[in-house]
Amino acid sequence: MPKRLRLATLHRTARRVRRQSHTVHRARLIVTLCILGALLAAVCVYGFAQHDRLDAGVDVVVGTALMARLPLPAEGEDVPVLQALEDVAVRPTSQQTLVFLGKDFSLEHTAEEAQDLRFAGAGGSLLLKDASGRTLGAVTGIYLPTDETSVKPLDET
Repeated sequence: MPKRLRLATLHRTARRVRRQSHTVHRARLIVTLCILGALLAAVCVYGFAQHDRLDAGVDVVVGTALMARLPLPAEGEDVPVLQALEDVAVRPTSQQTLVFLGKDFSLEHTAEEAQDLRFAGAGGSLLLKDASGRTLGAVTGIYLPTDETSVKPLDET
């Protein structure tokens, strides 16, 4: 036989269920806010890292893969090209072609010929200089083809 329910018991049970529902709702809200906070922090860190990466130097591409990001030398400092590449773990062979790309120029040299070239930092850009110290241009990218036949001589363009 069913037990007789009193009105006070029903009221207490309803209040307890309402309180539990409120606690569950509040816990969900707190967990959601924590997840959104962590996501916002991750996006901010990614944005700062991407901003620093874009302003930090010049891309070095070997074949079709981005191999390194060449940092800019200090203002007024000259660094040999091959040493700068060695510092970012790119080691061209003596007969491998190096293609220096800029906004208004493109130069091809073998690694052996590039021994006399130097990088200099000036005004947030990477300058390429020859042995006499004459500026050849501002470098925006360095390309080392893995297939030597894919590089056309500059006069055939």
